[in-house]
Amino acid sequence: MIRDDFIHDLHGKIQRIDGYLGLVRELGERAGRPEAAERLTTYIGDRLAAVSSAVEGCRRPRVYYSMGTPLFALNAERFEMDLVEAAGGDPVNRRIERAGKPGVNITPEEFAALNPEYIFISGFLSAPVSDYLAACRRQGLSADAIENHQVYTMPPGWDFGNPRWVLGLSAIASTLHPERARFDLAAEQEGFYRTFYGTDATAVLGNRSFYRP
Repeated sequence: MIRDDFIHDLHGKIQRIDGYLGLVRELGERAGRPEAAERLTTYIGDRLAAVSSAVEGCRRPRVYYSMGTPLFALNAERFEMDLVEAAGGDPVNRRIERAGKPGVNITPEEFAALNPEYIFISGFLSAPVSDYLAACRRQGLSADAIENHQVYTMPPGWDFGNPRWVLGLSAIASTLHPERARFDLAAEQEGFYRTFYGTDATAVLGNRSFYRP
């Protein structure tokens, strides 16, 4: 991988769902485990199809994705935007034309103009919803999502990087379209962990977030 400069393009490949699936297959070939890679991509593909079918034709609510603090917006080209779109949402981060690493600070005026109906807090750099809403009040921020208490924290690892994003996909779809995307998230999580990690889901506690010891 080092010799072929494979790592150079790795970050770009994990910013799109189709690119991610291609990456899994490529790593499976390199590792001599193409059957195992295909098993994972088939599982993810089946879940994608189930979610797509559930949200087809639904109105797409405005969704804002931030890290920890309300005025730090994830980049428009990040994987989380693909995830929101696949789950039947309209990722308003794509209306922000500048970019940073891994996102940019926005002004209260920009936040108000985006007026998200739902807000998701990244599982990587997170914050409890109560702290997030308190920060919104301190900064005088208002949006439909805040007024209607439609602000949600994603579990660490469920929205970027490792394959558990497929669980995040179902979680986001269930949140945005509860009348259509009726998924048993607990059963889905347990099945995923049993199949691919060989362990009970309750035995693993993700901790990539700074708000939890």
